[in-house]
This record gives sequence, C-alpha cells and structure tokens, in this order.
Amino acid sequence: MNDYLWDGTGKPDADIERLETALRPLQYVPPANPLTLPDLEAPRRHGNGLVLRWALAASFAFLALALGVWLSRQPGAGPLTVASSGSFQQLDLIWTGPVEVAPPVTPDSNLAAVKSRVRLASQLRQQQIAARTRAEQREGRLAAEQLMKALQITSDQLNYVRTRAAQTGGETPDS
Repeated sequence: MNDYLWDGTGKPDADIERLETALRPLQYVPPANPLTLPDLEAPRRHGNGLVLRWALAASFAFLALALGVWLSRQPGAGPLTVASSGSFQQLDLIWTGPVEVAPPVTPDSNLAAVKSRVRLASQLRQQQIAARTRAEQREGRLAAEQLMKALQITSDQLNYVRTRAAQTGGETPDS
C-alpha cells in the first residue's frame, strides 16, 4: 500500500507528481518582511462614568415622561361615565377627562337618578351576559355538528375500506 499521500513515505504515483509540479507555482510563500502591527494604547476613560450616569438618568426620565403622555392620550384613560339616550340599549361609555370633585349629594337630591343609572347598567350587563351565553351555545352546537360530520366521514371511509377488502378477498377485522 502506498502512503505517499498521507505521510510522504513510499513512491509517488506519476499522476500525483504531475499534479504537484503543476501546482508548485501556486504554493504559499511567506513574505520577506512580515507585517508588524503597532502597539495599541488602551482607550482612555474620561472621568468616572458620571456623564454616562447622567445620560442614562435623562433617558429614563424622558422615557417615563413619554410613557405618561402616551397613556394619558389613550381613549378611556380617565374616569368613565355612563350616558343614556333614552333606552338602556343605547348606553355609551364616555371619557370625562380629569377627575372632578362632585358637590356633596343630599339623600333625596339625586337618589332617583342614581337608582335609574344603576338599574340601566345592571340591565345592560345582564344583556351582555345573555348575548355571550347565546354565542357560546351557538359555538358549541357548531362544534358538535362538525364533530358528527367528521365521525360520519370516518365511518363511511372505514365501511368503504371494509367492502373493498372483502371484494379483493382479503380478510376483514370482523371475520
């Protein structure tokens, strides 16, 4: 066995000698004057990081301010009131802006209005719950119908396979 390609022992093949001769001009030759890199100085630190700390503090302050402005501009960010236009089906939530202190309420002054608003809000909540319940029931019925259809398709396919197996002389799982 010739180990010339692996460790240089033995006699090289004629094709290998011709290939080495053709590639010899492309052989790596180290340069006569190698490149020398200058010694680099370590980067200088200016101060004890005080500027960086101030910059970070200013960045966080600006971020907090921007977040506060953004959150205050969101719809529904302030106190909500319920406005009625005559029917409990047309209740709207309206943003009223900053919190205002209401004048003291005497026991008889707005009691009827408060009771009416509470009753309307309660009726609206009951309607929302009933609508959600109806929607969930409708989704349940649709899911059950889809499941039954999938089971019917699967049953039809199994019956088809059973009849085809019986026609070709194969044994069915029942026999």
